[in-house]
Amino acid sequence: MTAEQMGVQLGRKAEDATPPPQQSGERLEHSPILTLFLAALAAGGWCRSSRGRAG
Repeated sequence: MTAEQMGVQLGRKAEDATPPPQQSGERLEHSPILTLFLAALAAGGWCRSSRGRAG
């Protein structure tokens, strides 16, 4: 049985799309740069703490 036969609509609607950023602060919120920076910071802290426990 397919999704259409069950009455399920698959796919995205136009209203579900996120509008493009309007202000400079919104650009940072939608950018992966902040996430990558925080992940690198956390990985560095984890490596530093694990190195301290090993020695």
